[in-house]
Amino acid sequence: MTMGSWCTSFPFREWSEEEFTAFTGYFKKVRQDTFGGNLDGIDWDWEGYCSEVCLKGNCKCGWDDKICGTKSPEELRDGVKYTVSDNSPGHPKDEYMCWMMPTKETV
Repeated sequence: MTMGSWCTSFPFREWSEEEFTAFTGYFKKVRQDTFGGNLDGIDWDWEGYCSEVCLKGNCKCGWDDKICGTKSPEELRDGVKYTVSDNSPGHPKDEYMCWMMPTKETV
């Protein structure tokens, strides 16, 4: 899971104490240095999120119900990819990754 435009990646498993401490330290630093102490929390959407890899421009996130709709949150977490083509001559196929859903570990 990623956090907004910060491209902060969350682990897809339960956090160790060290990971949690490192993240909260990072959050406190960003809150103070970037937002002047005015950021009071993190909002994330239940309907799905895009992987850090795709957020950095290596693919696009999307949803194809026939491909993505049959997958479990754990399968989506591991990355389900599909391609889309508009069938125009010379147009490459676009690669998409299904939106990922929260799992027990990310919640």
